[in-house]
Amino acid sequence: MYERSNEDPNASGMGTTITVALVEDSGVTIGHVGDSRAYRYREGTIEQITEDHSLVNELMKSGKLSPEEAETHPQRSVITRALGTDPDVDVDSFTVEAHVGDVFLLCSDGLTTMVDDDDILGVLERYHEDLDRATKSLVSAANRGGGEDNITVVSFAISDAGETARMPAVDNEDTMENVMPAPPVTTMVVPPDQVEHVFVEPGSPEAEAVTRREPISPAARVRLVLVMLALLAVAAVLLVWGLVR
Repeated sequence: MYERSNEDPNASGMGTTITVALVEDSGVTIGHVGDSRAYRYREGTIEQITEDHSLVNELMKSGKLSPEEAETHPQRSVITRALGTDPDVDVDSFTVEAHVGDVFLLCSDGLTTMVDDDDILGVLERYHEDLDRATKSLVSAANRGGGEDNITVVSFAISDAGETARMPAVDNEDTMENVMPAPPVTTMVVPPDQVEHVFVEPGSPEAEAVTRREPISPAARVRLVLVMLALLAVAAVLLVWGLVR
């Protein structure tokens, strides 16, 4: 699943935020850049397993913003990492354990800015055995909440022997339900080494948090590339299927 941001005259150009998942024997491997998200639903609880690469998230971690303040912060669309803006992007790559019955949800910020985690949990509790209905219900809820950005939701469940159940993918074009179109939200992509000069006080704790860089191993880079290539292949097949239909 990927989401392409809009171009902003003050930003560093177009960037793509992406969250991908690969089911393996050892669990589910996640590759993540930007402010799209991955969640894991298990036995009535939901956990966000990715970390937003955004300015407001860094400010929350440093104690400068509360979660409530972050929801309305004027720079809540500023992301600190994206594909396409830097030739050497730090990518989060990790593996989480998966149990039979777990549901994994990948989504763009068009869902999470309109629907909070408690409401996402409520939908998954009700429809975790019908993922088609769950994904469509989530996109519909985001549209009803305002639909201010593109909304993409992908979900899959873990079945016996580590296999995945059907993987429905839904976006807001599938479930508009007579919702009036909203103007697109512009996402500014600011490289980490520029954030402290634009939005935060130089030398402050939040500036250090935003600008830190952690090396990524060659093995993780190879794994992420393979996952992204597999995702693009699936997207191509779905596109051809849609055109034929």
